[in-house]
Amino acid sequence: MTVPLDPRFVLAIIGGIMVGAAGWALQRLMTTRRWGALVAFDDGRRPPENLVSERLGLVGRPDEVWRLRDGRPIPVEIKSRRAPSTGTFASHRVQVEAYCLLLESTTGLSPPYGVLTYAGGESRRVLWDDAARSELLSILAAVRRPYDGEADPSPRKCAGCRWRPGCDASLAS
Repeated sequence: MTVPLDPRFVLAIIGGIMVGAAGWALQRLMTTRRWGALVAFDDGRRPPENLVSERLGLVGRPDEVWRLRDGRPIPVEIKSRRAPSTGTFASHRVQVEAYCLLLESTTGLSPPYGVLTYAGGESRRVLWDDAARSELLSILAAVRRPYDGEADPSPRKCAGCRWRPGCDASLAS
């Protein structure tokens, strides 16, 4: 013998689903108004398309690319950690700057900023201007220079370094 479902229970379930869907749609609408239209994202289900600049020797792919109403692209990098209490980590900022440069190089349109989104939904803008471009190009130039032998290794630093197996300055050899 089956017990008939109470119609109020069924309506409550359907109502909950509708409220959830409306909340998701509202969140998407607010994000679209804030950053424009989502034009690319890395969902992990299909092979990613990297942005490539042969001239700069730079390759990368932001987690999302949004397009503002005026057509300019906005790179969004999503981090799995909580946001720092103040500012952003330099490595995160430079990563977003690299995506801005790649988008500028590949689309011909300069992003006004990039976005870092941390766990919990907190977002921080990374301004893309002449100072950011200069900082990034300086870092790229430094990375391309031959190693000068000026490493400052320490047992603690070397122990956790992912480059240790190929490093000629490692103390853990």
